[in-house]
Amino acid sequence: MQLIKKIFTTHFISYRTLFRILALLLMVYIGYHFIPQTSHRGSLTMYLRSMEKGNSKSAIYWAKYVIYHAPKDDASYTDLANAYELDGQYEKAMESYADAQNHAKPFGYHDPRYEFPNIPRVEYKLNRKKEAFLGYCQHVSQDSKRYFEPYKKELWNERRRALSTIRNQIIWQKSHFATHLSPFLEYHDFLDFMEEEYAKLGKPPEYAVAMELFRAIDKENR
Repeated sequence: MQLIKKIFTTHFISYRTLFRILALLLMVYIGYHFIPQTSHRGSLTMYLRSMEKGNSKSAIYWAKYVIYHAPKDDASYTDLANAYELDGQYEKAMESYADAQNHAKPFGYHDPRYEFPNIPRVEYKLNRKKEAFLGYCQHVSQDSKRYFEPYKKELWNERRRALSTIRNQIIWQKSHFATHLSPFLEYHDFLDFMEEEYAKLGKPPEYAVAMELFRAIDKENR
């Protein structure tokens, strides 16, 4: 104790100054590790929790912090778009999905519009049924190696994997939060919509292969 007092006296550091320094260091530590806004991981965790609970306002709040910490990541803008979509702000969701697409292009990623059928899904909610139909068809048509080649194979597991991937992207069955986004409760609801729009367009042959794939998903899951 005498030694400590001697150090304070020698170096002109008072107990009050030391306490302030320690308090400041503690605040920095707590801010970095426990306040989500200060880190990408914390903000993303809070965003996901909000989406799981269906709390759209909170999700929007945290998604903006996700973008703040990772402004060049296209996934950050997709997160914000998901939150806007959950909140019913569909035009803002479309803008954010477009932002995600623009941030992905320089890196040579797949077009985010078709990684998941985000934009077709929002177009459906905006009652743009024809655009939604075309978007869903393009979603499966843009990557033949990913869907059509495994679908045509005789191996049951490869065919089923290809079909289940598309199905889950449409109704978001295996996502903890995205089921809030899907406008289709069951896959057959989606297929009914696609068949109706396909008939309205006169069943154009350029969409026949996509429709074959969508029908195969329904048959595979019976």
